[in-house]
Amino acid sequence: MTGVSRNVTLTGIDEVFKQLQRVNAAATNPDPFLRVAVPHFKGAIIKNFDEGGPGWAAKADGSASRLQKTGRLRDSFQFRVDRGVIRIFTSVIYASTHQFGAAKGSFALTSFVVRAHARKGTKGVRAHIRADVEIPWGDIPPRPFMKIDADEKETGVKIIADAMRKFMEGG
Repeated sequence: MTGVSRNVTLTGIDEVFKQLQRVNAAATNPDPFLRVAVPHFKGAIIKNFDEGGPGWAAKADGSASRLQKTGRLRDSFQFRVDRGVIRIFTSVIYASTHQFGAAKGSFALTSFVVRAHARKGTKGVRAHIRADVEIPWGDIPPRPFMKIDADEKETGVKIIADAMRKFMEGG
């Protein structure tokens, strides 16, 4: 075979290949970048509690919603980032009732014993069984606490983009 060939040895090419491997790894697993935004989204949910929620109905007596009373629900949120999805959840049993509301009687019928008691203007009430009582006793309006508005989402995307930019710059 005739002709001319030349081998070119490039200095620093190993560093370029390492950077390409980092970029490839980041492109196939975005979860570390999404985790950077978790505190922002948690803050957005906590803000809903602190501000009385987006349109939360007051209790029938006009006092603050039970969602704000103990802080149990407010402090219960957990986050998982998996395969490019940020999952926000709570295991507090009454959370879905408050998030979505509930119609009177939508949970169950129950029976219970009413103890003997005095009633104004009467001799009193004997003990008896009250059957087929609907649970809940009345409608519970929705009080969505896991609402994340468009501005909060946009800010979360910016946080993720900044984290990716820093990563690309070697930070």
